[in-house]
Formats: sequence, structure tokens, C-alpha cells
Amino acid sequence: MNIYENHKHFSSFESSLAAKIFIFQFVNSFNSLIIIAYFKKIVPNLGGCVKNLQNEKILNSNNYCDEELSNQVITIAILNFLKNFSEV
Repeated sequence: MNIYENHKHFSSFESSLAAKIFIFQFVNSFNSLIIIAYFKKIVPNLGGCVKNLQNEKILNSNNYCDEELSNQVITIAILNFLKNFSEV
């Protein structure tokens, strides 16, 4: 896509490519957090929030997805650590 933009200078080509790569990786990495934090409360077809059950009682009956969001953040952090560790 960047090749077809007809940049005059190689530096503008590289900066445009870097911006596109950054935006693509950011959206790919954090789209699940955005969906859980903002859209799961509003859109009923996404399944709602995961409720914490302990001794068959609902501890968190509000519609905030705090626990699911924290689990997703921990999972992303661990996967990024393992990916970086394997590169080293």
C-alpha cells in the first residue's frame, strides 16, 4: 500500500511506512482491550462481562468488566514477554 503512494523522497516513504506499521500493530495488539473496556457493556451480542462465581454466589454483579480486562492485560503482557525473550 505504501509503494503505491508515490512518495518523492525515501525518508517520507520510510516515515509513512513506520506510521502504518505502528498503527497496525497497536490495533492488532490492543483491540481486545478496547472491546472489553468499552463495547462489551453496550453491545449485547458480544456476550457481556464474565462474572466471578465463588461458592455459587455472584460476587461482581455490576456490568463492568474489570476482572476480564485485568486477565486480558496480564495475558498480553506475558505473551509479549515470551515473544521478546525468544528473540533474545
